[in-house]
Amino acid sequence: YDDTLYDRHTDAKGVVSYSSLRPERYHVEARAAGYRWASYGDALGLGETLVSVKAGSAPVDITIALHRGGTIAGIVTNDLKEPVVDAEVHAIRRRSIEDRRFVASDSVKTDDHGAYRIIGLEVAQYFVSATAGLCVAFATTPRASTAPRPIGVLEDAEVAGVNIQTRPAPAGRITGSIAGPGAGAPGMSVSLMQEAGPLGFIPVTSARTQPGARFEIADVPVGRYVLVVRPGSSQG
Repeated sequence: YDDTLYDRHTDAKGVVSYSSLRPERYHVEARAAGYRWASYGDALGLGETLVSVKAGSAPVDITIALHRGGTIAGIVTNDLKEPVVDAEVHAIRRRSIEDRRFVASDSVKTDDHGAYRIIGLEVAQYFVSATAGLCVAFATTPRASTAPRPIGVLEDAEVAGVNIQTRPAPAGRITGSIAGPGAGAPGMSVSLMQEAGPLGFIPVTSARTQPGARFEIADVPVGRYVLVVRPGSSQG
């Protein structure tokens, strides 16, 4: 199996060709803005299918069908109903792979009117959040203003009016130090994960440890969090 990446763009007719490939088996996928990623074999219901290339054989002709994804759109405002510019908006879904749940997310930034559109989404149920600074707010329903609202997305369809209102909250500071084996390694990453109701915990920000394995995260809104420590480097 050849794990080399060969990346090319299609022409005006959607055609692309590769030559001088080594005799191997290849995974072939296609992607385009506004469409769901697809791999060869998906349309046939076969899942991932490798394409075999043999020395001296005729060209292998395959077709990959791309389907338009769904779209979620709305506006982010603050407690004064003013647009929040450059907020990061995430479309979040929870999946389970090998019994490990995790949050997969597509994201965009709001424009100068506080508006956003997230395109090319898989058919699924999403929760939508907006992050301004370290403050995270979710799209909710009028009846449950604190509970994240599930958004159902269909293929080639747009769900509009998924608006989010951010609210000011008292903030504090989290400081501490890393202990145990490897604690003295430079530039370890400390990730701040916020509790988000049915989604579990979602990432908010991260910090690098300083000399003495100490860390500090300022301006943290009141809430429930967990900290996750990962190896890092002193670069960046």
